[in-house]
Amino acid sequence: MKINTDHIGTVLSCTCLLHCIALPFILVWMGIYNDTEWLHSVFFVGAILITGHAMWHSYKKHCKHIVIFFGCMGILLLGLDIFLPHTHTVAHGDHFHEVEADSEILTIIGSVFLVSTHLLNMYYNRRLHTCENCKNE
Repeated sequence: MKINTDHIGTVLSCTCLLHCIALPFILVWMGIYNDTEWLHSVFFVGAILITGHAMWHSYKKHCKHIVIFFGCMGILLLGLDIFLPHTHTVAHGDHFHEVEADSEILTIIGSVFLVSTHLLNMYYNRRLHTCENCKNE
């Protein structure tokens, strides 16, 4: 049985997207706040492994650069959300304030890029034959 990493990647990316959109509403509704930064790291590592595997094997078949671009953009945006600071210092008169940055938008856009990557991979794998440039690899 062959494992289709594009199917796994699509499910993982959609799960990440739902987590980013739904979790704040659920936590507010429940009246609690839970630190889920560790979960972002788990999704990030999973996205690198699964998307990287899917892109590598599929690109050799269809040679579509847009798939590589979308995948790299998705990974980059997920990584920025993890590694960029979430607070910024803002000057206000003679004193400073720490302001929380809303970085979920990076994860949401990154997840959309990753879903698109896997859907494009599946589409091109079904529609196109091996290109001449990639036959020797």
